[in-house]
Amino acid sequence: MSKKRKSNQYHGFQSKRRSITGCLTCRKRRKKCDETKPSCKACNRNFLECTWPKAINERLSPRRLPWSSSIDGNSPRDKLQDKPSSLDFITNQSCDSLRFNLFVLKDANYVKLSYRPLWAFDVLIADPTAGSVSRYGSIDGGHVNLLTDESEEEIDELTLNSQLKEYHATDLTRDPYPESASCEHLDLQVDPFPELEIPQNALIQYNLDFSAPHKKFPGVNFPSEVAFDSLFRKCKNKEMVSDEEFEKVDIENFVFYACIKGYIPKLTTQYTYKNLTTAAAFIPQLEKNPIMRIVFLCCGATYLAWNNLKKFQTMSDELYMNCRISIEKFINENENYADEDWLFGALQLLCNRDKNSLTATEDDAKWHLVRAFDIIRLRYYNRELENSKSSIIDIISNSNLILRPEERTLIESFIFQYSVSIFFVENVGGLPNPFTIFKILNVVMKCRVYDCEHAVDWMKNPILGPSLDSFELLAKLSYIGRTQVPLNKEWSERVIRLRKMCDYYTPAAPSKKMTDIQWQNFQINSKAGTITSRACWLFACKILDYDSFHLTDSDIQKAVKKVLTVCRQIPAGNRVWGILPWALLVTGLFSIDAEDRAYILELNKMMAERAHSYNGFRIATFLRRAWESHNPPNFLFKRSSLMRVNI
Repeated sequence: MSKKRKSNQYHGFQSKRRSITGCLTCRKRRKKCDETKPSCKACNRNFLECTWPKAINERLSPRRLPWSSSIDGNSPRDKLQDKPSSLDFITNQSCDSLRFNLFVLKDANYVKLSYRPLWAFDVLIADPTAGSVSRYGSIDGGHVNLLTDESEEEIDELTLNSQLKEYHATDLTRDPYPESASCEHLDLQVDPFPELEIPQNALIQYNLDFSAPHKKFPGVNFPSEVAFDSLFRKCKNKEMVSDEEFEKVDIENFVFYACIKGYIPKLTTQYTYKNLTTAAAFIPQLEKNPIMRIVFLCCGATYLAWNNLKKFQTMSDELYMNCRISIEKFINENENYADEDWLFGALQLLCNRDKNSLTATEDDAKWHLVRAFDIIRLRYYNRELENSKSSIIDIISNSNLILRPEERTLIESFIFQYSVSIFFVENVGGLPNPFTIFKILNVVMKCRVYDCEHAVDWMKNPILGPSLDSFELLAKLSYIGRTQVPLNKEWSERVIRLRKMCDYYTPAAPSKKMTDIQWQNFQINSKAGTITSRACWLFACKILDYDSFHLTDSDIQKAVKKVLTVCRQIPAGNRVWGILPWALLVTGLFSIDAEDRAYILELNKMMAERAHSYNGFRIATFLRRAWESHNPPNFLFKRSSLMRVNI
């Protein structure tokens, strides 16, 4: 490797050589193009318009590409430079063809500004919470017409049976890319979502302060917060706390405080942009509905029960039942429940609570995942299906959907919790097929996102980071692993392809130069994908060779050693451990050295301490029982044992 390319690789530049004769879309995305005309496979896979230059080897500047040019052929940047800097300028030119659309998404409805007869600057006040746009100090005094793009008529919902038929009837044997097993053919690509391009003739001002809920907790004054902090630190550090100390504080407010300071932060698994953090996604929902406060109290009590089971576990269980009853009642009584962000967030929090509580099961978590999936289905595509002959993916691809940052975080949270759950639930009824749902979610995740204009590429996946695509491998193998083994020919071919993807898996490379600390954090986050893909490879080997599998095979043990070597490169207590329990459990079943097994149990204990999760005990018990048997990997197919594990 040349010195220049090696330097570029260290500083985060793409060092892979790319085609200079491919389509313009792949060139702009810095992706390899197979040069198939009229539409290359990369564009087909990602539902993008495949644009080709008029002449062979023609090179275009990004600002001259079709999607970055205005109707008259000039780029918006060039047009802006041609105009005087004063906002008082109004052109006399007739510009009926120059128009812009501003979409503000609120509860799955968006509003659109009608086109303006003259080109001018406006200052628009955009309120995502209220779903409104208003003009402030308009230059020409024109009137803004708000037009709804969704019919107010009631749209019939898909029944559960038809929903399952649609997803589980997918032809899984058809392989559209038989010539390659590259991870580029996975549905969930790590490509960053596009930034929201503000129209040239509008200055957007947000009048909301999303940090406001962080500053003051309901019913908590400053002296109480100081007392809470001291008590919270003792609980977090597993120090003994007497009943007298708890009697000195308001228990309900203290539990709420523990959720804000302990439970919510531990959900963050990546170094990400501030508007995409779990705190930014969940805490602002508190003021949306009183049920959210009960959810926060439930999660706070679950967090504290790790250190004081006797005092807080019963409280956690009682609050949890109140939450489920209240949520089910709300869904039954509100036809448009899918429009509620707080409900989407509450379901994600309670699903995570079920994975950590002593008394919960994976089927409890499934209850929340099924309803979270219904929200995704109803919110992003199902309402359009009734009067459309287009496919789901076409509907989403052709929409002008813009997500709020918290929506983006909640969708990725669903992807993670769904992926690690489907292997352990008793049955998958009500949950989507990963071979279909990831195609849909990938299109949704490519939608533009508000208020993330300054986020660097590698920080735009708030839950799974650069390892997003490895969790698609995990989910699909988990789904296939539930079927009867040995597999038939069609299923075997699918697993062979997934195993090859695990072989070729490499973490996504950043596209921009980084500071040293950013590069270090990026490398740590990327290791989660390497660990997960190697664990998936082990699982795929066992699925394919169920009867003839040899645990002592050198390739199998090399893969185990590889996983544990990468684990040793991640600092203990790092937030990325929050997405690795599945990979550690699977790897543990293939380990044979006593030293390796002891290290896996040590990692499991560390992850449980970090998350305040009683699931660590379940995983340790599961592994010890498997190790006592003559064939530990066979426990991957013992449904009665798997159902006792929550991940």
